Amino acid sequence: MGEELSSDVQITEKNSKQQAHYSCTDSPAWRIDVYAEGKHVFCEGLDAAGPWLWPASDSSAHDAVPDAKKTGIEGIEFNLYGLHRFPARGHVLSLEGRELLDGTDYYVIKAVMKDSYETYLYINPLSWMIERRRDFRAFHPDIDPKKAYAEKRYADFRSVKGIVSPFSEKQMNWKTGEEVNSTAVRSLAYNPRFQPGELTRRYRAPVNLRASDNGSFRPKAAN
Repeated sequence: MGEELSSDVQITEKNSKQQAHYSCTDSPAWRIDVYAEGKHVFCEGLDAAGPWLWPASDSSAHDAVPDAKKTGIEGIEFNLYGLHRFPARGHVLSLEGRELLDGTDYYVIKAVMKDSYETYLYINPLSWMIERRRDFRAFHPDIDPKKAYAEKRYADFRSVKGIVSPFSEKQMNWKTGEEVNSTAVRSLAYNPRFQPGELTRRYRAPVNLRASDNGSFRPKAAN
């Protein structure tokens, strides 16, 4: 069996809050379905045919820009694997020294990702958690291809099935200090059961969303 993950998250961007369901597998494939006020408004992902996106106003999905594949693969690798697995997966890690940021003297690890970006990981020497990740890329390749100095800040680390993961993420432009968006994880599952074809562009996600008792979000099929 391959490696798989799914999570329900709340995304805040430009004072707007949206719910989303993210899934990925090591095939590699990923998909995110975004809901606003309980209605499906957007989805995008990566399948065997490449990166794709599907605004709710369109009748079907269409190809995304090629650079979106790199962003998706980077997300899959960091969501599914620890750094100890990276060399075997073709990624090159090297220690770049230390860097003091906001009072923490981080270890800085350079990661040259196979089929993706070059990125820098900032490891807290007390917790040994990756608390920051920096690279130079577009935040939303299909909307604005302009590259920026992107930083992700991770916090609220929790254990799920013995795996420690951040439940809070802020995406920043680390040159300007501007917050681009933030993500709060509501639920996280490893090796979940997917619907047939769920991680492909042909799959139609439910149009409505309901809140579950445990605070996570689940799609609800239309009547």
